[in-house]
Amino acid sequence: MSLRSLSACPELLLVRTIPLSVLLVFAGCGIGPSPTAVMSNAASGLRGVAHGGQQPIANATVRLIMPGHGSYNQMGTTLAQTATDTAGQFSLPAYTCPAGAGVVYLQVDGGDSGSGVNSRISEAALLGDCTTLTPTTFVVVSEVTTVAAAYAMAQFASVSVTAVSIGAPPTNLVGLNNSFGAANNLADFATGNARSANDIAGLVLPTAEMNTLGNILAACVNSSGSVTGTTPCSTLFAATGIPTGWQGATTFGAALAIAQSPGMNAATLFGLTTASAPFQPTLTSAPPDFAVAIEYNGGGIDASGGTQGVALDASGNAWISTGYNPSANPAVHRITEISPAGVYLSGASGFGSASIVAPFGIAVDRNGSVVVADAYGNKVVKLNSGGSVTQTGTVPSFHNPNGLAYGSDSNVSLYVTNAAGSQTSRLDPGTFAELTAGPYSTGQFGVGVASNTFTIWTANYTAKTIAKIDWQTNLVSTYPTASSPSAMALDAGFNAWTTLHNSVAKYSSAGVLQTNTSAGAFATNTTMHIPQDIAIDGLSRAWVSNYRGYPNSGSLIQVAYDGTLISSNDGYTANGAIISGPSVPGGIAIDMTGNVWIAGDNVADASGANSLTGNFVSEVIGIATPVMTPRIAQVLAGEVGVRP
Repeated sequence: MSLRSLSACPELLLVRTIPLSVLLVFAGCGIGPSPTAVMSNAASGLRGVAHGGQQPIANATVRLIMPGHGSYNQMGTTLAQTATDTAGQFSLPAYTCPAGAGVVYLQVDGGDSGSGVNSRISEAALLGDCTTLTPTTFVVVSEVTTVAAAYAMAQFASVSVTAVSIGAPPTNLVGLNNSFGAANNLADFATGNARSANDIAGLVLPTAEMNTLGNILAACVNSSGSVTGTTPCSTLFAATGIPTGWQGATTFGAALAIAQSPGMNAATLFGLTTASAPFQPTLTSAPPDFAVAIEYNGGGIDASGGTQGVALDASGNAWISTGYNPSANPAVHRITEISPAGVYLSGASGFGSASIVAPFGIAVDRNGSVVVADAYGNKVVKLNSGGSVTQTGTVPSFHNPNGLAYGSDSNVSLYVTNAAGSQTSRLDPGTFAELTAGPYSTGQFGVGVASNTFTIWTANYTAKTIAKIDWQTNLVSTYPTASSPSAMALDAGFNAWTTLHNSVAKYSSAGVLQTNTSAGAFATNTTMHIPQDIAIDGLSRAWVSNYRGYPNSGSLIQVAYDGTLISSNDGYTANGAIISGPSVPGGIAIDMTGNVWIAGDNVADASGANSLTGNFVSEVIGIATPVMTPRIAQVLAGEVGVRP
């Protein structure tokens, strides 16, 4: 919850965080071909052309690939293969889509874009569900479509000594399949170009950044491919940390490396672009990072008075509490739902506007219904998966309900913090009746709340404490913090993370403050100012929406499990997309694809009045390790902070 709202396979490279040399290897990820499937959807090819910048790539190998369906980073299956002609054109032979194939992608390897045969060329285009492709489908594979595919599938991919491999386990095919939504919004595979900034209503797209990234790859694609001395290809691989002796040292591999570590060597990479680069318009100066984000300002978000909480459902739809400001004129208070494809499923009017006064915390229950804490309405409101309000509830312990989370007790109770009270309410999830085991005295000004298998933790701003509720014994333990805590999250080690005024703190399950022995302090830096909310990804790393103080830009801070900053001190900015206009990043959530969703609060404008413009929701593409959604699914499965 935002404070401002209250005033297995070692031979495969799995996940890269900072340089490529820092590798995280996990056991049990499985290797080998995808499981045998019943075949369906016989099809007769598709057509297209491969370009290096604006030049055709001749005599390149073209493959239609289904990602592996057995594990993360698993080698995919080639469904069809051909080669480009001297004009870069190709036509795939007939192929058959396996049952349940889901998303497929084209990969173009090698060939000659005009400077001689270049084995470093590798381009891609993510095409969506295999069954949607027809003989009339025409694809332009380019550096820009390669960037879009790389960012969208970054958390399912590895770059190794043997290959670039992309795959997902059966438990997260939803996340893999959802990756097409972002890729399709970033680039149009029918043209090979980045979509213009306002091509899609209600979305603000990073056209200049996509073109810049495309031009960075084009410098290597449109060369001889030499990695001897200082060449475009050698510079590219050195900046992305990929050894040139690896089979994965290709332009597609480099795009994946940038997507997985967007803060690494941004200035060096930017230096590969030129004024006459093929894709325009571009960024005019080197950005601090190459995080890529899609902004959402439609569905009434822009003029809503601010967005607050974010929750993801099992399909990957983002549910956002929108328009919490009761003094806004006109007062617009609603729940906004956005699909993984960027479609406003809640339409222009949103859901629940007649029943909600000031929506704050939001959660999805195990049945797919959505519950929101209505602070100024002093109630909780439930909507079904279609957005209809089905229930409201209030209890004596409510005093401006703010944060909410479901627990893993036998009742799967709903725990609600109270911004104007000192108790945490415990409700029956079906009736919203207050259970006799609660309320719990957790501390004044309850804000953030999070749950894991055995406990519920709350952040108590005025009390300057965090509290742990053991639902088995109903024992409440409180622990002092260095300053006022706001957000709360839990990781796979049963540790509790909270945001303080200028830092992030982590406590063991016994309430002992953890320190980063190498840094001397845990996730504290001079540029982290009023961090707003915190979420834990599938490697138990923390992601923090960082205010930094208006009018300075907001950012997204990434912190390792041990407290080491992975992002720079300033965090990722995504070329300014994490803040838009007079607003600051707020609520945060991670989806099954590895996208980070950030809600945006409004702040006072230059005259001191509340601003009703510039409010936003940002989706930072492919930057975090996926997690199971909804959040309660992690809790009930005992997989908090673990990849699905």
